[in-house]
Amino acid sequence: MPLCPELTVERVLKLIKGHKQLVAYLPDISKKAKHYIERDFLFIIVNTIDRKFFKEALAEIEARRAEKTQEAEQGYVEIDPHLF
Repeated sequence: MPLCPELTVERVLKLIKGHKQLVAYLPDISKKAKHYIERDFLFIIVNTIDRKFFKEALAEIEARRAEKTQEAEQGYVEIDPHLF
């Protein structure tokens, strides 16, 4: 799994909290429990049970990045080099 700032352990845990099959393989992740889950462990569990999860998440992230890039590019003004 590529390192991606948008895919942190905390964010993935928030996304899978309602997925009973995934949560069954993880330590207690309630707010009261002190927990530390290694990124590799969590991502392997999620990817094993739901093979589409990360493909869809990465596709969504790439779409958002492309949209931001496009918005940023629209803010630039092209200057004719003959003006210099």
